[in-house]
Amino acid sequence: EERDGVLRLDHRRSLFILKHEVVHQLMAPWHRRLPLWVSEGIAEFIASLPYANGTYTLQPPGAGMRDYLLKWQPSKNERNLRLIPPGELMAMDLNDWNAAVKRERAYDLYNSAALVTWHFIQQENGAPLAAYLDALRRGEKPAAAREAHLLKGVGPGELTKQVAATARRLGIEPVDETGEPL
Repeated sequence: EERDGVLRLDHRRSLFILKHEVVHQLMAPWHRRLPLWVSEGIAEFIASLPYANGTYTLQPPGAGMRDYLLKWQPSKNERNLRLIPPGELMAMDLNDWNAAVKRERAYDLYNSAALVTWHFIQQENGAPLAAYLDALRRGEKPAAAREAHLLKGVGPGELTKQVAATARRLGIEPVDETGEPL
């Protein structure tokens, strides 16, 4: 941020971004196999983990997620988070993602990816997400792997309700694009 002709870095904001980008570097061998929501969601999840003096805190794994999702809210009292419906998010390709970023929806994209990923990590200690990633590693098509390991017959509307409930357990109020509660 620039103030009074002096450029200052917000090290906390920079650290979030650095952790996020390092995760992408570590996941580079997987890059072509991962849908954007999962690639960004995992990077956001790792970046949310409490980190101090070179050590990540993994227990409990969601300890930093709430604060992470709300980190750039204009007010510390703001608990609303615009959620892109998970079905829509999961269907996005690079062109869709970039178009949403150009429409100034980046905050919504990354937070939604983080929240959806966190939702799946919460299920059965992450076993469905691990099975999904393994299926992608083995070359299974993303849509088939998503249905078999993550959705298991859950439709888009029900998934949105489930992810919204996950957000509420974190103390976050999920809202749609217009600001209406989900």
